[in-house]
Amino acid sequence: MTGTEVRSPLDAVRELAPKIRSCADEIEAERELPRPLFEALADAGLFRLALPRSLGGAELDLPTYIQVIEELGKADASTGWIVNQGGIFATYAARMPLDVARSIWVDTPRAVVANTPAATARAVVVPGGYRVTGRQGFSTGCRHASWLAAHAQVLEDGRLRLETDGQPEARYIFVAVADAELLDTWRVRGMRGTGTHHFAVNDVFVPAERSVLSATAPLRETGPLYRIPRTLLFASGDAAVALGMSRSCLDTFFDLAGVKTPRATPIWTVRRTVAPTNPPAAAVGVKAPAKTSPRAGRMRSANSTRMMVAAPM
Repeated sequence: MTGTEVRSPLDAVRELAPKIRSCADEIEAERELPRPLFEALADAGLFRLALPRSLGGAELDLPTYIQVIEELGKADASTGWIVNQGGIFATYAARMPLDVARSIWVDTPRAVVANTPAATARAVVVPGGYRVTGRQGFSTGCRHASWLAAHAQVLEDGRLRLETDGQPEARYIFVAVADAELLDTWRVRGMRGTGTHHFAVNDVFVPAERSVLSATAPLRETGPLYRIPRTLLFASGDAAVALGMSRSCLDTFFDLAGVKTPRATPIWTVRRTVAPTNPPAAAVGVKAPAKTSPRAGRMRSANSTRMMVAAPM
């Protein structure tokens, strides 16, 4: 690669894949990415795949983005899931003032924002901003996050503040991770490495500009990526992780099956090469057996297939 060439995100993932695979056991055991692996992913720009170009992000088109996440899923599903969650949440930068988005995703080294889906926190309006309180879950990758996006309903003068459609106003409010408590709650059997723990904030002041309407914020950017519903972006990446993991399962099976040595050869797989010694039944006046129905033939074929599948290897 020359000094003028730029490494594509897909190439970056393929170069990192051996390192990701080598960390798989540690990811599973520790329920998070090892710090060196997280830093390698961040330095390769993989948490900025959907960040607007105006902020120095890649702003990938969705088909390319899905390819990158699928490649990560091939290496390790938890790693792909974490990158997708952090990457797609960064599309909120397209709906925030440029200087505020820059302070969150650019000025903070290796910035990742961990979020939470349900607006169960409370944001009380105070002069200059909000005081936020809540215990919130499903915050993927929060142990390596710089910011936590508390999802809150807004209270003003003791009542829920409503949007123009009469629904309660819900906002993501960006809390520095140092101002929150990370709770060790992600004790599961699958996708352990995503580190999808809870966090808690207690009466934390956040300036008003460091928040964004979670569902109705207008777009500042005009790129096609940001016109796709965010739930569809998240779902596309999640599905790509599953596809990548499935491809690795198939590849592993084929590798194993290709080198597996049978312990015995089942007798029903041996082809007869000797001509029958008995003449046809019709030649000696013996009544031939009745013709077998197609259905009975299919049943015997299915049974034979099951016997061969069950044969010891």
